[in-house]
Amino acid sequence: MRSDGSGRRDKKREAESVEHQRNHKPGIPEHCDTCRRAKTRNKYRFAKRSHRECKKWGDVITMDHVLMRDWYGRPGIGGYPDILNILHVATNFKFCEPVESKDTLDTYMSVKFCLGDNYLDRVQRIYSDGFKSLKKATRQLHLNWEPSQPGVHQNNSKIEISNLDLQDGSRSACIGAGAPGCFWTYAAPYFAMVDNLTEDSEGVTPWKKRHGDDFPGKVFPFLSAVRFKRSPNRGKPGKMEERLEYGVFLGWRFKPGCKWSDEYLCVLLDDLIDLDLMADTDGRDIRIWPHVCSIVY
Repeated sequence: MRSDGSGRRDKKREAESVEHQRNHKPGIPEHCDTCRRAKTRNKYRFAKRSHRECKKWGDVITMDHVLMRDWYGRPGIGGYPDILNILHVATNFKFCEPVESKDTLDTYMSVKFCLGDNYLDRVQRIYSDGFKSLKKATRQLHLNWEPSQPGVHQNNSKIEISNLDLQDGSRSACIGAGAPGCFWTYAAPYFAMVDNLTEDSEGVTPWKKRHGDDFPGKVFPFLSAVRFKRSPNRGKPGKMEERLEYGVFLGWRFKPGCKWSDEYLCVLLDDLIDLDLMADTDGRDIRIWPHVCSIVY
């Protein structure tokens, strides 16, 4: 509908027309009260439009819990039902840890381990949803907490995308290794670490952005066959026996602050022989005791 010969729409007159009142298309919320009341939506969130300055590690850290139980509510190996996923926005450094609950203590301990010592001078703020334990843990760490808008996932799209990436990566690691899904308790931290060792478009890894140098340890595929020297407290071989054991690779063990400890997690093949490794195996039915070792081939 035109008001004159200028070619411009007279939206106010169009909103009052019989044609518009039939189906209210196209919506004219600025002039039609019905359109305003029926079709009002949240503002569009455009990618890379954040006004936060994220230039170095610690400027903005975001985190969220990821529900990892299967459709029947069964947890992963060790009885862990969930994961706390932490993302350092500037470096894209990921850290995730299986947690027994979403309470404040578990959240505090995981975040404290991720940040390490002397974090107060480096971490500016933590951005998350308003879940009670996330908020309380942040305050107990004496850090600034910025809440996202409730119910609008686009406000914290970085951690939401990271959560999906973590689930897809964990699933891929389990499927690629031929392991049941309950192995996610090891597959998820493994995937996060491998992602930290993947170069970006500039040829720099998140690990190097975080720590300043390349990762000095070894990298193996998840559950790949390896030979390792078992932990001293788990029995010693005879004097004439070989010093290496056959097993599979589960991941790495780090110091607080995600610093390299020169320690790997491996499990003996003998410990896997009698396990039920069908795809629908309940994680509560599997018990494995990884060896913490420093020599792996």
